[in-house]
Amino acid sequence: MTYRDEAFLGKPISAFIIDAHTHMTEDYARGWHQMKSKTTLASVIETYDRLGVDCCVTAPHPLLDGMFEKANDIAATAAAEWPGRIYGYISAGPGEGLEAIKRTIAKHMKNSAFVGFKFLGGYNGDYTEAEYRYALAAANEARCPVLCHTWDDVPALSTLRQMMEEFPNFKLVCAHLGGGGESATRRAAVMANEYEQFYLEICGSLHNTLSIADVIALVGAKKIIFGTDVLNLDARYDFGRVAFSPAADADKELIFAGNFLRLLKDSQMGKIHKKA
Repeated sequence: MTYRDEAFLGKPISAFIIDAHTHMTEDYARGWHQMKSKTTLASVIETYDRLGVDCCVTAPHPLLDGMFEKANDIAATAAAEWPGRIYGYISAGPGEGLEAIKRTIAKHMKNSAFVGFKFLGGYNGDYTEAEYRYALAAANEARCPVLCHTWDDVPALSTLRQMMEEFPNFKLVCAHLGGGGESATRRAAVMANEYEQFYLEICGSLHNTLSIADVIALVGAKKIIFGTDVLNLDARYDFGRVAFSPAADADKELIFAGNFLRLLKDSQMGKIHKKA
C-alpha cells in the first residue's frame, strides 16, 4: 500500500514524519483557522496521531511580537512535556537586544531538545541586524539548520544569499517555498539549485499554484522540507499536499523527514531519532 493509499483510507501515514515549521503555543489568537479547542498542545498531538506525524520542531508565537526569550522558554517546556514529539528552535531576533540573544543562546544551546534556530525577519527586522548575525554565527559554528522566514522577497532572497556566502556551514531552510506564490518559489528554486545548504520548506503553500510535484521538478525531492505552520494553519492542508501528491513514496519519505534528518547529521545541536 502506498502512502497515498493510506491517506485516502484515512489511515495514519506509515512514513516517519517531522513537521519542521510550527508555533506550538496554546494561543487561540494566533490560531487563525481553528477552533480554540484545536489549539492546545494535546489537541495538536491528537491531530498528528491521526495523520501519522511523529514529531514537530517549534518556535512559539511570542517570537511574532519580538519576545524570543519567552518563546524559547515555552519551547523548552513543551519539549519537556512531550519528549520525542516536540522539539524546539532557538528563536532569535532584534526585539529584545543583543545581550538577550547571547543569554538565550547560552541558556538553550546545550538542551538536546533544540535542533536549530528560527529567524522571523520581516516581522522582526532584517537579517543584516546585529542580533541575527550573532545567532547566525552560533548556528554556523554548530552546523545546524536555521528556518528563515521570507515572504515574497521580505526579507530579500539576496540577503539570504549573502548569509550563505559569509556563513557556509549552517543549513538555510527557506520558509513558505520563498513566500507568496509561484514567482517567489521559482526565484528561491534558483538558489536551492545553486547552494547545497539551501532548502525549501513548504508551509503556507495554499498560496502557491505550484504543486508538490512541480516543486520536485524544480529542485528535486532532496531539497524540500515538510512543515505546516501549526498553529497558524491547520496541519492537514500541507500534509495533504504531500500525502495525496502523485510523487513517488521515496520522494515523500525525503520530504516528510529524510531531508531534515540529513540536516542534523553533522549538527552539534540536538538530534531527532527516527523511531524503530
